[in-house]
Parts: sequence; C-alpha cells; structure tokens
Amino acid sequence: MKRTNLLLAVVLAFAVSSCQQEDTFGNYSSNEDAAREIGFIKINDMQMAHSRSSINSDMPEMNPSLGIKARIARKKTGCKSGFGLCDIRAMNRQDTFVKYQTRGVSSDVEKYECTTTCTIDNNGTGVMYFLLANSPKSQGLTAETMPPFCIDEEIEQPIEETPESSLVVVPGAYIYQKELGQHGGYAVKVTYINNRKHSNSNK
Repeated sequence: MKRTNLLLAVVLAFAVSSCQQEDTFGNYSSNEDAAREIGFIKINDMQMAHSRSSINSDMPEMNPSLGIKARIARKKTGCKSGFGLCDIRAMNRQDTFVKYQTRGVSSDVEKYECTTTCTIDNNGTGVMYFLLANSPKSQGLTAETMPPFCIDEEIEQPIEETPESSLVVVPGAYIYQKELGQHGGYAVKVTYINNRKHSNSNK
C-alpha cells in the first residue's frame, strides 16, 4: 500500500510539473491577479530635455525622455487580464502626453492603465520604470511572492510625433525590485529604432 501511495504521489508531482512547463509563468496566475489590483503610479511630468545633448546626439529627431502610456494586461490573455504589458503609446512631446492623460476614459479602463517615462541612451537602449501605487501587502503579497511583470512577446510601437521612429519593448519576465520607488516596482528594457536610418543604410 505504501509503495502504491508513493507511486501515485510521484505520478501526480510529474503531472503538475508538466503543466507548469507548458506555461512558463503559469504558477503565478493567482498572484498576477492580486498584483494587477495594486496598480502603478501615474507619472505626470515627462521632464523632457529640449536641448541637444550627448544622450541624443545621434538621434536628432528624438528627445532623450519619452512619455509612455501603458495598458496593464498580458498578451496571452487577449489583454483581458494578467500582470504584464499589453501595449504602449510612446510620445516625445509634453502636450501630446498631457492630451492622452486628460482624455475621458472609464474608471474600469483607467484602473489598468498607467503613465511613465523612458530615457534613451546614446546606444539606443532604455528602461521604462513601473512603480507600484501601493505596497504588496495591500493585496496580501510580499516582496518574495510578487510575480514577475511579463512581456509575452516583443511590442513595437511608433512614436506618436515621429512615426519613422519606434520603441520596442523587450520580452521577458521582469522581477520585482523592492528598492524602486516607495513600494517597489519593475524596470522593463526597451530599444529605440530609427526606421528611416535603417532604410537608408540598406540602400
């Protein structure tokens, strides 16, 4: 009997392990729902630099700081749920950024949206910071149980005022960093692409 019970336990453990391997982030599903309810702070000021500097000397049409409007959900759910990035809008002018912040949206939609900024370095890479609006404890989580912020697939978005340039969000499972902001947050990697520059180089 003991041997039979042990065999059943091994089979069950193998089945659970196999299911988890089918979806890399599957074991975070319940924690994802809780984390999504915490939300992210809305950064209202792009703090844009309007003078040329070494940061964008090779990107004359792009300011070093971009305003980002993000929708929080996972691609694999059809952007209906999950803790990750569904899509973004990227803007390099303060007035455009303000317009998207002040447009009328339903409270349900706004609950899962946030605004942040992104600074691009002279190598064309940058980071978007998503800072929690409240502590993990507010939803029964801890620093140890906070799920990763998941980018299921590459997201490429033309910049509003300069559509020949794009911002590409690098896919991955970004871990929670408790030292960011007041309640912790996530740092998501991005890449800047000047499509016109690439087109010219291919001629």
